[in-house]
Amino acid sequence: MFRHSHGLIRRWLSACMLASLMLLAGCAPEAPACNDPKVTSSILEMVGKAHDAHLKQYPSKSKDLASFTLETPTVTAYDDKLKLRSCKTTFVMQIQPDRVATMNEFITNPNPSLFGALAMLSGRRDALYPEVIRNEVLYLQQRNAVPLTQEPIRKSLAYQVQKEEGSNEYVASTNVDVDGSIQYLRVAAFTEQRAKSAAESKAQAAKEQQQKQTEIDRLAATGNWRRAVTIDGFKWEKDPEFCRRQDAFCFVGQADDLMGSVLYMIKAGPNTTDESREKTRSNLTAGARVCLIGLKKTSDAGVFAYSMWSTLRDDRGQLEDCRPGAAEAEAAAKVKGTVAQPVPSASTASTPAGPVAALAGTGPESVMSLITKYEACGDEAVCLHTGKGNTVWMQAGQMRRMDYALLDRAISSKTPVCLRELVRTEGKNFAAESLDSQC
Repeated sequence: MFRHSHGLIRRWLSACMLASLMLLAGCAPEAPACNDPKVTSSILEMVGKAHDAHLKQYPSKSKDLASFTLETPTVTAYDDKLKLRSCKTTFVMQIQPDRVATMNEFITNPNPSLFGALAMLSGRRDALYPEVIRNEVLYLQQRNAVPLTQEPIRKSLAYQVQKEEGSNEYVASTNVDVDGSIQYLRVAAFTEQRAKSAAESKAQAAKEQQQKQTEIDRLAATGNWRRAVTIDGFKWEKDPEFCRRQDAFCFVGQADDLMGSVLYMIKAGPNTTDESREKTRSNLTAGARVCLIGLKKTSDAGVFAYSMWSTLRDDRGQLEDCRPGAAEAEAAAKVKGTVAQPVPSASTASTPAGPVAALAGTGPESVMSLITKYEACGDEAVCLHTGKGNTVWMQAGQMRRMDYALLDRAISSKTPVCLRELVRTEGKNFAAESLDSQC
């Protein structure tokens, strides 16, 4: 495995020798010395460019990742006819300390894929973790004690300085072999890019969360905030005893990506009974979609209070009281006196508790009513629609075959049926215990 990967690296790096030259101005009769500051500065610049040529797919430059220096240059030969000075030195590359720490987090992962399952499951392993990086990680793992240290990497370097004929300019040239040093820089550049992307993603997520929180604060301050919510269940994992301590009816619900899954609660009133709680639960069942009215934040994170709820739907099946503009239309109608005042919240109602209020304040009654159609409302309820535009909920488990037959005959003949133990739940929503042909 290692020989194969190393062979790939060697073949890929066969093109890593970069020939460079640079013109220098001078006035001496011969080429400058090997350790001339202008010469050594130009040689270091060429070393950096040679490495940069293999980092083009990354935003980082070699100077951002490491420092480069030359050890004492020495002359190896001088051609008086050509005015050509041959030199040798060693360039020293030292990865910056913070880059070493990031690289160690990356290369010490025992999984060769490093991102492993996530990258492969997404089908983008090569995009997230290119093969050349995998090979170079193996290269570093095989040639270094892990974790990496700031031990400098040294590479021999030969260069020449020659006076141009008939000119006072001089040319410095070299072939830079980056094999053995570019591997470090590629891994450093890759990990830096990865860390930068992660930081940007985190900052963007924080910004979006702040925007959502600002919008939640704005809506909660309006006093008439309403939202369509899907009921997930009735157990709050964060604090299972919260609702009991609050003496409230609660459920965990999913609204949308603004709020996610949170706890919704409505306080019980002083006259709450087990029966009223059960009626509330029979109407608000898991999987049901309800419109919550008067939503407000509470002092507990992830908990929102509401004052009323509605399941009334329009002809298209949308929750009527949560349609765009419903709150404004209702407020305008109240000003004109064309609609009844809303049912009091459970915390202030004098009728039975929860969101269930007795019909006309007199308790459950049996009422003759014309039914125009009926339909399933979730898995546990049946909705009866009346000729006056009301919706009556009945528990599906209490419906008998003869009840459905009675409804079919009544709808086809347009004759009323008796709704027994009818109570108002909210607005035009009611709940009934059973059906009969006559009251």
